[in-house]
Amino acid sequence: MKQAIKIGEKFSLEILARAFNNQKIGEHVSALAQLLDKSSTCEEFLKQQFENDGFEHLFSLILECPDIRTRTSVSMLLKFILVKLKFVEKDYMFEPEDYVIEGDDGTSITMQRHKALSARFLVRGIELFNTQAAKNWNRLE
Repeated sequence: MKQAIKIGEKFSLEILARAFNNQKIGEHVSALAQLLDKSSTCEEFLKQQFENDGFEHLFSLILECPDIRTRTSVSMLLKFILVKLKFVEKDYMFEPEDYVIEGDDGTSITMQRHKALSARFLVRGIELFNTQAAKNWNRLE
């Protein structure tokens, strides 16, 4: 199933979103949503996006892509994922978790973040209000 997520993410979100004629992106996003219909798969998809770049690619597609069809399709996919995850993560939605990062000088620093991936996604979106979202406000439908 992880392989299907990677293929679907690369094909639907990367290639079709950047293609000149992407009339089929809605169909491919629907197919990806069917693959993600299992709650653990939704969690894996969002976890992969978080680990890759902290959701930057997804927010770039939603906020900066010039094609309205792509922005709408990706937004609907993310809405589907977040709705599925809110039921899976409801017991630990607001719980923090510790994680360790390595500082520039080689020392380990323990920090906290939300345990729930859906909460991390929403927090990242709120952080973008004054920057990326503000620059692209005219594209928001």
